[in-house]
Amino acid sequence: MSSNDYDNNDFDDDHEYPNVQDIEEPSHRDTIQKTQTSELQKSREELNLAILQKLHSIAQQSLSNMNVENALESYEKCLDHYYQAVGQDSTHHGFQEYFHEILKLLNDCALKFLKEERVQDAMKILSRCEEFTNGSTFGSFPGLRNLTFNHIACCYRRLGKFEKALEYLNMALEFAVTKERMNTLGITHINLCAIHSHLNK
Repeated sequence: MSSNDYDNNDFDDDHEYPNVQDIEEPSHRDTIQKTQTSELQKSREELNLAILQKLHSIAQQSLSNMNVENALESYEKCLDHYYQAVGQDSTHHGFQEYFHEILKLLNDCALKFLKEERVQDAMKILSRCEEFTNGSTFGSFPGLRNLTFNHIACCYRRLGKFEKALEYLNMALEFAVTKERMNTLGITHINLCAIHSHLNK
């Protein structure tokens, strides 16, 4: 077929073809989308941080006011909020650091109460720490579980319930992790010696 066989009417002169300048380069469009996604993610992170800081402040205030129940509820909300914010990833570095910070704070507070003879308040805190570290919600933290079981044993020892204390110390041995083995094993064995000393009297 020759070029003369084409009819000029085959071409639609009224059709508007896009100007080359109006065509957005795919690479430029991708850059815009990536920037928008990055900004959105940053906004979400800032919002999550603001919420976490507010929840944490409420928890601290409750603990300062000796309102143990409210403090524990607020700290649980803190942990849950952070956990959800990182996609329920218990291996997330930030979440692990925050989890260790909160659990050690609560364990220290429980020991303080124990020294003040507020054994029931200490047990309330440690029972919740036992729940937090059981692996069903926030993942596995064997070192913190060992620490919590040791402190629960101390509470039972203070109450004169040596058999119960021994039960928790034996469970603590199961969570003497390699990374912290010297500390966790050392503390557990010291407490075991103290309990056996009472039982052998």
